[in-house]
Amino acid sequence: MSIENQKLIDLEGELLKLKLKICEYEKKNSLFENILEQIDEAVYVYDRDGTLIYMNGVSEKIEGQNRDMLTGKTETEIWGTNVVLSLLQDKNTIENERMYYTISNGKRVHIMHSMYPYFDNNEIMGCFSITKDVTQIDDMLMNIYELQQQLRTSKRTNIPINGTRFSLNDIIGDSQIMKKCIENARKVSKHKSNILIYGETGTGKELFAQGIHNASSNHKEPFIAINCSAIPSNLLESLLFGTIKGSFTGALETKGLFEQAEE
Repeated sequence: MSIENQKLIDLEGELLKLKLKICEYEKKNSLFENILEQIDEAVYVYDRDGTLIYMNGVSEKIEGQNRDMLTGKTETEIWGTNVVLSLLQDKNTIENERMYYTISNGKRVHIMHSMYPYFDNNEIMGCFSITKDVTQIDDMLMNIYELQQQLRTSKRTNIPINGTRFSLNDIIGDSQIMKKCIENARKVSKHKSNILIYGETGTGKELFAQGIHNASSNHKEPFIAINCSAIPSNLLESLLFGTIKGSFTGALETKGLFEQAEE
């Protein structure tokens, strides 16, 4: 076999190995993209120049635009901000930063995001952001505010509106255990103290909570039910205790639920 033929065979072997590696990378890339499309958070990926090179489906929902309209642009072109470039220059991370911004259709969005740089052989190659849309928390606060406004109106018109649907009289049960629970609920409703109701899902905890509220001296005040499991842990504090204007990007002066419940 000539030297030229041997070199050709060696070259073909290297090309085959390269094709196999490319095929393997494509499979991994497809797997990672499928994973990113299934998670609940929005994911944005930027290159070293701050250009958006990838965003998943949740990102499209937040932005209200198809990803093809945004990828290939810098964050400055899209949102008028320089957060990505600053992070790439400083090689820092951002953890649970909250901010407001306005998307293309004029809607004001409240997000919480974390951003991390990624490296190759100690050289920064870009960064990625994991973002959660918490605008619904603002909507919840607005609903509570509207409930309070209705309550103030009801006090003037003597129409009972406090956000409840049930009283202790609505609880039906003939067993001695249930009768004892209702009796205890009536007793504790006469005292101004914190009450802990615990039980398995679907056993009527909120029904008892509403009943105790309506049997108490605070029955004319609003009853505010919060599903804490639906609220990110790092948002719970500001939701319950409120925020001060400027405490984070775009933050406004907002009363917390505890303060609102006392009004």
